[in-house]
Amino acid sequence: MKTTVEMNKLGVDTLLGSLALLRMNVLSKDYISSFVPFIATILTQKNYDTIDINTISMDFQSEYGFVIPRMPMAAILNSCAKEHIIARNDDGQYHVLKERAHAKSFSDEAKRKSLQYQHVVQDFCAYVKSKYNETLSMNKGEEILYSFIDENSSKTLKLHTEKMVKADGLQKKHFLMIAKYIEEREKNAPDIFGIIQDIATAHIVSSALIDVLQEGNNNILTGTYHSLVLYLDTPVVLKILGLNTAEMQESYLLLLEQLKARNNKLMIFQHTFEELYDILHDCERWIDNPLYNPKYASPALKTFIEKKFTQSEVGLFVENLENKLNEVGIKVDKTNYYNSKYNYLQIDDSIIRSEIKTFYTENISGFVYERKSQVIERDVKSISSIFKLRGMKRCSSYKEAKYLFITTNTSLAYISKTSTRIDNPSYKYHVYPCITDVVLGTDIWISSPVEKVSTFSKKKLLADCSAAMQPTEQLISKLSQSIEKLYKEGKFSNEDYYLLKTHAFKENYIVNKTLNDESVFSDRITEEILADIRAEIQAPLKNTISEQKNKIDELLEHKEKTEQEQNKKRAVEQEHFNEAKKYAEKALEIIDKVIIAVGIPAVVFLITIIVNCFLHFINGTMRTVLTIIASTATFFAALARGIVLRKGSNIREKLN
Repeated sequence: MKTTVEMNKLGVDTLLGSLALLRMNVLSKDYISSFVPFIATILTQKNYDTIDINTISMDFQSEYGFVIPRMPMAAILNSCAKEHIIARNDDGQYHVLKERAHAKSFSDEAKRKSLQYQHVVQDFCAYVKSKYNETLSMNKGEEILYSFIDENSSKTLKLHTEKMVKADGLQKKHFLMIAKYIEEREKNAPDIFGIIQDIATAHIVSSALIDVLQEGNNNILTGTYHSLVLYLDTPVVLKILGLNTAEMQESYLLLLEQLKARNNKLMIFQHTFEELYDILHDCERWIDNPLYNPKYASPALKTFIEKKFTQSEVGLFVENLENKLNEVGIKVDKTNYYNSKYNYLQIDDSIIRSEIKTFYTENISGFVYERKSQVIERDVKSISSIFKLRGMKRCSSYKEAKYLFITTNTSLAYISKTSTRIDNPSYKYHVYPCITDVVLGTDIWISSPVEKVSTFSKKKLLADCSAAMQPTEQLISKLSQSIEKLYKEGKFSNEDYYLLKTHAFKENYIVNKTLNDESVFSDRITEEILADIRAEIQAPLKNTISEQKNKIDELLEHKEKTEQEQNKKRAVEQEHFNEAKKYAEKALEIIDKVIIAVGIPAVVFLITIIVNCFLHFINGTMRTVLTIIASTATFFAALARGIVLRKGSNIREKLN
């Protein structure tokens, strides 16, 4: 099988374009048929009359970048024959039916659509430049995108433990960048995320053909994992219970739904339940312990701390463990497979134990058997119990075998496969006692209708991104050692030490500072993380102070504005008042003058006229009365003038 490096030499741009084309042609009933248009296009372009499998394999690699081994290619050509694109001759060659081949080949429109991935690569390069100030070429961007998808697809399908070799020049930070980019685009640019999702789905399909059919095992393409009793390993259960990341739990719960829909029963062994209980009880002991060290913390403990569980809440979780398992459809098998009716079905556990010990010693740096002996013994029990449940029978299919152990440990799946080659005839039929959860999940994917594949691929892609953004064990270890070192050197106060122990491993502080690259870590980064933690803690207080200051400023501004409006109003009122005063004074002055100039003389004049007109009609007594009346009128006229003048004076005083 080609490694990533070898495949990249074929041209990542060709591979991505081909994956985009492949996704456009994924069928719900037969994924091998998805490759038929690829073959038809080659036959049309080359104008072949006849072909053989070697010729078409080389052309396929040259045109599309896929290295498809002989057995999968034979399956593809058989599918082409069913579509009447080719017909096999007696000499082993294939005769090309050109009209049919042309009809099944890719249209120009399909090819144009396949180039959409280039827009994604351009967008990714722009994102990296904007956020990380790193310039990537288009080739580098394509390489990172493909390598990330290839890494996770390979991890999904491989039962062996070949270490993934990243393309030359790629670093962990590049995987972190692409993971953050994909997660961000899923939230804000669903069209771009959809293209990435399609490419990832297509890679799963192509990997299934290359990796699985090459071994002569077509289980993954036929959906054979139906109506089985599936025993789950501890890490699988922890993810289902949400004691990892939220994205991981969502992905696993979706997988569980599909397993139940396929009539699978979900179980755990009693020793698995005991291991779960021990892990969770350990979380209860350490959740509020001041000596807590993230370097040694399990993912479950870190999750409880991140979710701000109290010790009593963790204790309640532990006590309700079996009920929580029942809620998601997982039952505990309390049978002791080393006693009673299974006593006669003894197998040599030492073979499995020896294989595990040897493999871990050779492949895990710093592995010490004594430290992992309990975990290894549980794994040995799990594999051994599956064989006992099968009654040590020769099984030609999983349906016949019925029982299967599901683990996240690729190494254990590989060991269970190799350790049974000699003693267990089941190996001949590739019916292993143990497979990985992602191999099982992949079967669910590509044995489902297309609309369900889309949902699965989205959940898995986001879970892969979430996993890529978690700090590595090496980084956690370096940060923990640095905190202890600087504290002993007196660089940190007790308060600083406490802050670092409780906060430094959360909120992606270490990931943001290092981009998951252990080589750039130093004590300076620990000090920067402390500064970030302080700033994060002080931020709410600063925000509160800032908010209060803004409110005070707003009140002062409102007060000043109100006073200005009131002053303006007073000025207008004063102006109106002055105008009224002016007019009032003029009126009083006129009235005064009128009274003086006209009022009294008019009264006297009027009386005089009356007296003169009636003088010859009246006697002396009447004349005297009229004189008195005229005098009285004159008096009252003078009095009225005085009153008017006094009132006018009062009005003037009030106006002033």
